[in-house]
Amino acid sequence: MRLPWQRGDWNYQRHWLIAGAFPCTLETECLGAAGSEGAIRPNDGQEQKRTDGTSVKWHSARSWDDAVGFDDLAGPLDGAVAYAFTMISRPQSGKALISVGSENGIRLWVNGKLVLSRDGARSLTADEDQIEVELISGDNAVLVKVGAADSFTLRVLEPGTVLARTTEIGPSFAGFMPAGFSLNTDITKRAGADPVKVEVIAPGGAVMHTITAPRGEQLYVDGKAWPDGPYDVRCSTRNAAGRPTVTHLAWYKGDALAMARELAAEAAKADPSKPEGFTLKMLAEMVDDRLGVRLADAKNNPWPKIHSPLMEFSELLLEREGKTARIRPGGFVRLAWIDEVDPANPVYHRWWSADSRHYDESESGKPQGVIYMSPHGRGNVRYMGFADSDVLRAIAEAKRLLKVDDDRVYLTGNSMGGWGVWNVATRHPELFAAIAPVFGGVDYHSTMSEEELAGLTPVSRFLNEKQSSWAMADSLVNTPIYVHHGDQDEAVNVDWSRWGVRLLQRWGYDAKR
Repeated sequence: MRLPWQRGDWNYQRHWLIAGAFPCTLETECLGAAGSEGAIRPNDGQEQKRTDGTSVKWHSARSWDDAVGFDDLAGPLDGAVAYAFTMISRPQSGKALISVGSENGIRLWVNGKLVLSRDGARSLTADEDQIEVELISGDNAVLVKVGAADSFTLRVLEPGTVLARTTEIGPSFAGFMPAGFSLNTDITKRAGADPVKVEVIAPGGAVMHTITAPRGEQLYVDGKAWPDGPYDVRCSTRNAAGRPTVTHLAWYKGDALAMARELAAEAAKADPSKPEGFTLKMLAEMVDDRLGVRLADAKNNPWPKIHSPLMEFSELLLEREGKTARIRPGGFVRLAWIDEVDPANPVYHRWWSADSRHYDESESGKPQGVIYMSPHGRGNVRYMGFADSDVLRAIAEAKRLLKVDDDRVYLTGNSMGGWGVWNVATRHPELFAAIAPVFGGVDYHSTMSEEELAGLTPVSRFLNEKQSSWAMADSLVNTPIYVHHGDQDEAVNVDWSRWGVRLLQRWGYDAKR
């Protein structure tokens, strides 16, 4: 069926100048004198002074998806803010809609005027806020300020735009009390839509509270009878097609710094030669890093910054007592070992998503047992060499700890992970029931002209073959392959994936895109 026409449904802004991290808050002027914050018009490479006398440079950045983050900034991100600046060009003056989503609070200026100021904890929901603004003919300055550890989405729409939902629900906290919280089940009320089930889950998986409410309703949850400590708030519903969807929020009852000090004490006496010992030490390092200051100097109750390591610590303590904790439906298990060949490990607590406890997409679809694993690649090595060995070891550890069906192990990954899918699967095809590389993989035949190929020396050809994602693709003869890549990808050339798929299809392999 042809979808209804949607007026002015434009793409999200992905190209920005960004700067940070600034040890500052959303409420504080971080770029200079009071009232000057929104008026800044930076250039690429321009130096920006911090309040402590140090400086950073504005630099060009492009997000590889609709959400804009700040992973490449220097310094601690937690407890700091970051800025993103862009110019929106319009052929004529007139009204427009700025459609914004943000993880937690946000400030937005258009042509120097503050048009959005939102505080509070919330998950990233694209298009959560729409602000009608007056734009001028030519360039319009847009400045965004968010937490440096957070992300946002932004696009400019024509008045009257009817938006398709990109996120089924967007729950957010409305307020915090000493022993409870209020929560909005969705960004708006939606009559006729499936209600939202809210569960408060303690370390180890005990469900402390369950309530079901309509979309957009505000709830109050009273936790005064519960133990102090970290909790997950799991919000679930079904879309119009009946497909389940899940979003998680974090909450802490009590003094998080008290538990952080307990973690630091346990880490100090832990045996670093054992998995639990070096995991505890890593979690203590993560706490210090996320706080942005030494634990001894931390003040107030900065639980949102350290909820994840404290939840993991709580569950490790439960396992010491012989109780079920991490290994459970919806649980998070950090697979840890010392590599016999390469025992040195990069600084792990700063790795991308190292403190992300939930991959909500793994809980979507039909209710069934799914174990979602995310082995890190030890830097940009395309999961080759010791990074390839890490993937194999992670699979082996999962099979040792969990109930894994050997005939239903699937491999997927995007960007560098897409390269990793090709590299790992072509070397170990017997491990996987199917593979799905997402915008990753390349062969020199797809990047060179016929003249360049003819001019390669034997050594150059050997080195290019060694780096090819399909150098060992003949091993995939019995492996179903689904390649996901699109024309709008500006980071990885879609023709590289098309070349690989055509190669495999000519061989008669089960490859689709």
